[in-house]
Amino acid sequence: ADDPSGWDPCGSSYPSPSDCKFHKNIIAESCDAQYEWLKKTVAALPKDDWKIAVGHHPADEIDVQDFTTVLQNANFDLYLNGHVHTLSYYTVDNKGAYVTSGAGCMVKLDSIHDRAGHKSVALPEASHSYQSVWNKKTAGFTKHTFSSDFKSLKTVFLDYNGQELYSFDVKKGSGPSPSPSPSPSPGPSGANCKTYGCGDYDPSHSCQCNSDCRYYNDCCSDYKQYCGNSWLG
Repeated sequence: ADDPSGWDPCGSSYPSPSDCKFHKNIIAESCDAQYEWLKKTVAALPKDDWKIAVGHHPADEIDVQDFTTVLQNANFDLYLNGHVHTLSYYTVDNKGAYVTSGAGCMVKLDSIHDRAGHKSVALPEASHSYQSVWNKKTAGFTKHTFSSDFKSLKTVFLDYNGQELYSFDVKKGSGPSPSPSPSPSPGPSGANCKTYGCGDYDPSHSCQCNSDCRYYNDCCSDYKQYCGNSWLG
């Protein structure tokens, strides 16, 4: 928290105004107070209504307080987040419907994929696991439409031309039935996390061993075995 090289914005690695107060304001927030507010608010929600949560980070990266379990226990129907500049449909702990729609700008294609300065740190014991169902590195957005009887919700991923890329449906209170996530393709001999180690993105590697690889579908085949409990801080 005291090293400005990892701040985004207000840090030395990203352009920021000279009077940037984002980091100062974030540090001043109380995660404990927010956690208690969330538990109280979720408990008061109507049992038979739709439950949709919106956060900034992917749900498996919420690590100061276990907000994700609160949402899971309340049987939330959909979680929407940004932060990662891709379009993604994922599950957490092999259940639920989670959407990353952060591809409105700064989409990190392979040619501009730069991870310098970001280190890998261990998540606490209360961490959750991430499973990719579908992912696309392209500029775009999502559209969410209720059925006429409001019993189901359709999520559509669209590219920057408005062309449909992928879609899935969620029924209220039941969650989706996603297709199994494909296994990562084996890399060349020596291209593995056992050899590379877990840490920064390295464009010279044919596969990657930091947690962003989950979102860009370029993890080495042994990523989960050697680096599954790490993330980018």
